[in-house]
Amino acid sequence: MKNANNLMRLIMNVNREGFVKAKKDTEKKSADITVYGVISNEKWSDSDVTPYDVKRAIDEVGDVENINIYINSPGGDAFAGVAIANILKRTKSHTTAYVDGWAASAGSVILQGADERVVYPGSIVMIHKAWTIAIGDANDLMDAASTLETVDASLKDIYMERVIVEEKDVVDMMAAETWMTADEAVKMGFADKKEDGKSLSAENSGDGYTINGQTVSKEIYNNLPDEKIVKTEVKQGEQPEKPEPEPVNDEPDNNEAQEAMKAIEQKNKMQTLHLKGATK
Repeated sequence: MKNANNLMRLIMNVNREGFVKAKKDTEKKSADITVYGVISNEKWSDSDVTPYDVKRAIDEVGDVENINIYINSPGGDAFAGVAIANILKRTKSHTTAYVDGWAASAGSVILQGADERVVYPGSIVMIHKAWTIAIGDANDLMDAASTLETVDASLKDIYMERVIVEEKDVVDMMAAETWMTADEAVKMGFADKKEDGKSLSAENSGDGYTINGQTVSKEIYNNLPDEKIVKTEVKQGEQPEKPEPEPVNDEPDNNEAQEAMKAIEQKNKMQTLHLKGATK
């Protein structure tokens, strides 16, 4: 996040048309759960997605072999994201998460909770350090900073359970606020595989980005992907097919992961230089 003053911009600029929906296919012994919107511990809006919503949806579909989770979220509350990820881990069914648009911030944490993680061309995964707003004296602010460091360490541990890059790389990526394309996410282990998608839609509206209906202001994050990345990888059309989960046998090559890391580091450097030049 650029700074704490953008909290109200986040509240005002995020498209609030979020929801959690569950659909069971008794014949296939599977269920689809759609998680679209801002992740929150409390219902500030009817459209907010909470751990309770996800737990209720899983309980609703009952005993099935496979659960497909479709994610499109700009992020939200870190603790809520961790709770949802752990709910998915605890589920007896095989879980497959699909990034319909973006899994940013807390959304990327939820992604890691699934047994299998799938991205489409145009999908975006973003990780960054936790942030908050604190009011009080010096002790209060130092306590808040200490809490953020603890949260960052917790999020890093969640990513490290799945990724194939080094711990230092993950720490650096979080500090830089790193946005990954589908290929980059797979190469570094933030996702397992990429499948063809049919309905990913992204729009640069000038003041913000809208990805599959979820909008966030450009003022919120530091390193939003540029228009070229968003538009050239997007395919528009009908809703994506929902394939049955398949075993993941091939792990990403570590050399590919290192190459992807170098590309992201270079991209972050160029974005930083651009931002510095814009502020002069």
